[in-house]
Amino acid sequence: MGGRGNFSEEKQAIVSFVFRNVGTVDNFEGDGKVKVIIQDDLKARAPTPTFCNTADTTYVAICPVFKGDKIVGYAADHIYYYKGHYLERSVDLNEKGEAHYHYWKYEDGSVRRVRHNKSNIFFDLSAKDLFYRNAGTIFADNFKLK
Repeated sequence: MGGRGNFSEEKQAIVSFVFRNVGTVDNFEGDGKVKVIIQDDLKARAPTPTFCNTADTTYVAICPVFKGDKIVGYAADHIYYYKGHYLERSVDLNEKGEAHYHYWKYEDGSVRRVRHNKSNIFFDLSAKDLFYRNAGTIFADNFKLK
């Protein structure tokens, strides 16, 4: 199961989806756009999108903000960086109060998160991470689900 859906090793593509594209933000490098995604089932926990169709891409994920059972807005939630078609690094923007990284590794047909240790926990976001967090926040603040 890839986070954006079921990834077919045979087809080298995602064949069903858990997330959908809801817009774009500018690319940090200035050339093109980066997709903004949101999970299809807004009330369920979605798996991390460990595979992507476009090699070496970045996604900014937004999520709903709830007050009780009602969605009262949206927030920038994650930034996903891919090497090839596989997740290499993710940035949790809201989990446990502070932004932090997770590193991922492709092995034997699946992508697994590298266990945290002192060398892979970072709280200082890079300029690129800050750019996407800010762009995602602006996007989320203006987002209306259709």
